[in-house]
Amino acid sequence: MKKYEKKYEDVFRNKRSLKTFQVDKINIDDFDFDEYVTKLKKTHRDYHISLFDHWLKIDWMLNKFSYNNKRRKNSGNHGWDYAKGYYAFLRNMVGIEPIFLKRGTQACYQISTYFEDFFGDMKDSPFETEYKFPYDNLTLDYLIFVYQMDERVELLEEANKNKTELVDFYDNIINYTSCINEELGKEKYQLLRSNSYMPYIINNR
Repeated sequence: MKKYEKKYEDVFRNKRSLKTFQVDKINIDDFDFDEYVTKLKKTHRDYHISLFDHWLKIDWMLNKFSYNNKRRKNSGNHGWDYAKGYYAFLRNMVGIEPIFLKRGTQACYQISTYFEDFFGDMKDSPFETEYKFPYDNLTLDYLIFVYQMDERVELLEEANKNKTELVDFYDNIINYTSCINEELGKEKYQLLRSNSYMPYIINNR
């Protein structure tokens, strides 16, 4: 992975964004300010690790399913016959709404794209073997931001090693992708931001 010097202005940690709130206007009930920040950060990370574990187990279970000799794993579109069987099985036999599994949270799909990177084909059951979240200092926010990038694992490993804060990670990646785009002479990577979902980098393959 190529290294780039800081060249582009920060998008997330810049003077304008830092002026959008004033620390002295913040009041926290029942907590010291620093204690509150530390506890909330830890609770948030524990929640993400729990999500990762549950999503991995559900994905592993669903990859065991086949209908009319068509497997879900690496599925793509298997046609209406498969879809009817898959949906009817989950709704009628298991009591699960398949649309929730597919669209209930976009983050679930984005994180599932990492399972093979981290754990290979996962031949051993995750109910018997621990497939541990591989980073000590990151949350799922980091993974989602770069999930479409070719260098995503290397970028995450570097951020984990350096204990990079999330907002700095965002700006570091934006600088990195901007340098790549300039070097290639085309917009390979593009930042997607909206008010309804987390920001992430699009790979214009």
